[in-house]
Amino acid sequence: MTDEWASAWEQVLELATGSMAGVGQAQQATLAAATRYLELMSRSYARLLGQPAPELPADDKRFADRAWRENLAFDVLRQSYLITGQWLLDVADGLQGASPELHKRLRFWTQQAVDALSPANFAVTNPEVLQETFRTGGQNLVRGMHNYLSDLQKGQVSMVPEGAFQVGKDLAVTPGQVVYRNDLIELIQYTPTTPQVQAIPILVVPPWVNKYYVMDLRPENSLFKYVVDSGFTLFSISWKNPSAGDAALEMDLADYMDHGPLAALAVVQAITGQEAANLVGYCAGGILLQTTLAYLGRPRVCGLRPLGEHGDLFRHPPGFLASRRRGRIHQRAGGPAPGAVDAGQRRLPGRAQPGGNL
Repeated sequence: MTDEWASAWEQVLELATGSMAGVGQAQQATLAAATRYLELMSRSYARLLGQPAPELPADDKRFADRAWRENLAFDVLRQSYLITGQWLLDVADGLQGASPELHKRLRFWTQQAVDALSPANFAVTNPEVLQETFRTGGQNLVRGMHNYLSDLQKGQVSMVPEGAFQVGKDLAVTPGQVVYRNDLIELIQYTPTTPQVQAIPILVVPPWVNKYYVMDLRPENSLFKYVVDSGFTLFSISWKNPSAGDAALEMDLADYMDHGPLAALAVVQAITGQEAANLVGYCAGGILLQTTLAYLGRPRVCGLRPLGEHGDLFRHPPGFLASRRRGRIHQRAGGPAPGAVDAGQRRLPGRAQPGGNL
């Protein structure tokens, strides 16, 4: 982040002498920020004298606690931060006409810096944390340090305590059953919920660094439930969670392709009686599916839909990366040219047929 942020601002300085519009925008942003600071000072002095004063509108959930407004010191800190952050973003927006690509980068990295420096992110400047510290006698900080050291020991950041959620009870509740298992995957077929289902099934390949239930968290936001309720026969791979006994296994990408999508696709075809299937790949699963598709030459596959996979980096280059950085990433990837895989991303076809495929 630091290199990209610094690079963006270096280019701003280079453009400053050649872009009067950008300089004018920066001046206007500075004048607006100065005006807001004068208004803040006036309101603050009025509060010191016991007079009620209107405050800047703020619907930011980071400052939802009443202490951010009732305590004058924290109120001034909050509003000063908002004024300064808006000033930086307004200055970045001044480059929109002079260099759209630079504007995207500068706007993105400036927003990251502004968000990171929020007083709500630091214990000594967050009234909610300070109140909890006084209330618990500092035990909240002790628990936080214990959680931090525990995460360091485990080598991963935990958002919730272990065992807080149970698969099949609190998440991944869409009904289904395991229809195939090998040394790397389990294949789940989900129970149809409609009188008729599409003849062509859907096979989902999630990333092996995550769990299949990332797309089946709760009924109200489950992609799997939505697909099943829409009349599709749905299968999903669940990758094995490796243990210490698997440390000696030697598996490369070809093994993952053979024991993963290829094995699952054969089972899907055997169960449904269809010669082809629609494939959905999420994140690293999308990369594996594109590799599998290149290996197959597209037989046995009707359509491919990658979700959030790294090919998007080349089809839709993000504005927060410099063009030279994107070029280096593309060279390292050694994959197809931008747009080369778009032909495989078509709408998932299907034909209605009565009954299920269990």
